[in-house]
Amino acid sequence: MKFFQRTAPNDLLKPPKEPLRPLKRRGFCATFLCLLCFLSVGLGACRPQGASGPPKRSKDTTPSSVEQGRAKEKERVLLWTKELLEGCPEELIASFDEAVAKSLSKEALEAALKGTVSTLGPRRDGEALAAEFKDGKHWMVYAPYEKASLRMTYVLNDAAKVSGIWLAPASIEEYQGALGKKEVLPAGIKEREVAIGPWALRGYFCSGAKEKALPVVVLLVPGSGPQDANETLGPNHPLKDLAHGLAERGIATLRFDKRTYQPKQSLDPSKMTVQEEYLEDLEAAWAWLLQQKDLQGYYIGYLGHSLGGMLIPALAKAHPKTLGWVSLAGSPRHLLDIIFDQNKALLAQDTTRNPAQKEALLKQLQETIEKGKRVSALDSGTTLTLPNAYLGSLNALKLTENAQALQSPILILRGAADQQVFEADQQAWKAALSKNPKAEFKTYPGLNHLFLPTQGKPIPEDYAVPGTIPSQVLEDLAAFFKKLVP
Repeated sequence: MKFFQRTAPNDLLKPPKEPLRPLKRRGFCATFLCLLCFLSVGLGACRPQGASGPPKRSKDTTPSSVEQGRAKEKERVLLWTKELLEGCPEELIASFDEAVAKSLSKEALEAALKGTVSTLGPRRDGEALAAEFKDGKHWMVYAPYEKASLRMTYVLNDAAKVSGIWLAPASIEEYQGALGKKEVLPAGIKEREVAIGPWALRGYFCSGAKEKALPVVVLLVPGSGPQDANETLGPNHPLKDLAHGLAERGIATLRFDKRTYQPKQSLDPSKMTVQEEYLEDLEAAWAWLLQQKDLQGYYIGYLGHSLGGMLIPALAKAHPKTLGWVSLAGSPRHLLDIIFDQNKALLAQDTTRNPAQKEALLKQLQETIEKGKRVSALDSGTTLTLPNAYLGSLNALKLTENAQALQSPILILRGAADQQVFEADQQAWKAALSKNPKAEFKTYPGLNHLFLPTQGKPIPEDYAVPGTIPSQVLEDLAAFFKKLVP
């Protein structure tokens, strides 16, 4: 059982609270606070505990028996969630399997809940909880809040014990979907759900009115961590904003859940590489687009946010026929160099250390970073909390070197109020692409890392305010792709 807490949402890195202690990337932890129990259910609570214990899953596989069993499980997960939210988690705790019971105390569970809902606003009075069974394994229960919803994911073993539990923010649309309500799309926009790759990742193909349509489809890719297809962060969903905004301007898009968004037990964060987090599934998405008969003759474009944009140099080398590339809040610099600059900025504000101490700390950090730049995907251990397997896989992509060789059309966008990617990163793009006559750059005043109007607050508070991507950004994106169509 492990706790992973991250105060910065999506992405490259947020400046750490203390020098030399960079935040963990969301590729290895869930948004804000996620409980991972990869290891099972009894009864007991603020009401009398049942004496007979939990009902075991029936071995009868007839449809009627399975349906009855699922109905009973649904009642139980809804009850656990209801009582947990009411401050009575005893029933749920009594339902843990032995491994989870040893790892997760009542106090830790309540603290996790408090941390997860802290940015969601007040509960929506009078609205019911919603539950759905996913992937043949997971029960997901949603509780609606003012800004977003809480998603609790349960895994039950054959003895009907809780062997896994996650808490994470989710979109209101996910809650409504679990209730069976369909999202009302803007006028003229069509969206169909698709499955991408061998993991059958949930995706959405979004398009607009035929009379406005251009022969272009853009692959939308989120930043690091367990992102859904909308890149949902509290009340905001930047990729969905982009998909709908581009559809209104005649450009179709494909976006999909990342593999890390699915609570699969087969992913080992300590050994995961960028190939597993991104590249393999991006290849599957490209293949899906090429296989669609109704998209024959279409040009494929790419738009990556944050780490999704950072990967462009490697992807462009593998897909030279791509119409055009867009980086939103990405960087061609090495991830560890960004960490160094973040710590250097923090030390400059530190009044508890003298100049000699600061210099020594920076020297120590620089030495660690230089070692980290040489690790391979086969190395174990970590560098500044980043697993060496992942860091080594990034090193092998030679992103800065490949950026310098990139000659395809590319648009580099950044929000001037971005607290995670800096002006130095924009300048690094300009230097790397100095020999590319098809490179364009633009910075938007007042926009943060999510390309939403900043509230002038530190992160994650700045991301907890509902917003939408401004029309000027959407117009610029549409104009970029439109002018590239032969």
